Formats: sequence, C-alpha cells, structure tokens
Amino acid sequence: LKALEKSHMDRAVSVVAAEILFIFTAPKLELGKDSFIGIPDMTEIDQWDSKKSYKLASPVPKSQDYAKMEKGPDKYSLEWVQDQRIVYPEPTSRTEIILVGLAIAGATASVFIF
Repeated sequence: LKALEKSHMDRAVSVVAAEILFIFTAPKLELGKDSFIGIPDMTEIDQWDSKKSYKLASPVPKSQDYAKMEKGPDKYSLEWVQDQRIVYPEPTSRTEIILVGLAIAGATASVFIF
C-alpha cells in the first residue's frame, strides 16, 4: 500500500491506498461496557401493560399558575400581517450611515425616474 500510495500513476489509486493505509495503521479502539446500549429482553412483550409500567404525564398542568395568552388574529389575515414587526438593525458606523442614505436616495430616485 505504501508503494501504491507514493508511486502509482493513477491519482485515485494513490488516494485510496493512502486511506486504506490510514485505517490499517490506526490504533485499536478500546470500548468498555458503558460504551454500548443494552436492548431489553422483549420475549414477554404481549404481557406488557403500559398503564402499569409507566406513569403518564398529564398534558394539562395541575396548577393554574401559568400565564394566560390571548388568542391573536388568524395567521396570514390582514390583522396578523399588521401585527408583524420587521426590526431593522440600526447602522452603527459612519460608512454604514452613508451607505444606507445612498440606498434610500437611489431607491427614491428610481421611483421618480420611471
């Protein structure tokens, strides 16, 4: 593999030889028992009862201490579109202020020209 990696005429063969050589020379990976996931015995799956095995969480909170949200307008309705706010970042440097001014002036001029 070393000879193929260094001296083969076809570049693709050299690349593959280098990759295989890298894999062969890699140190052995040592994994302990905690590196694997155990799969439980499922031979008695027909006798399993989910209601006894797990306590199901309630979808409704037990306490009513959470904030109530007002129902807004339907999505994509005119009222919903009016409520949407687009926040543009404020220009911070002098160059950005000049560029924004030029962009606004160009857009305004193009409206009046056409």
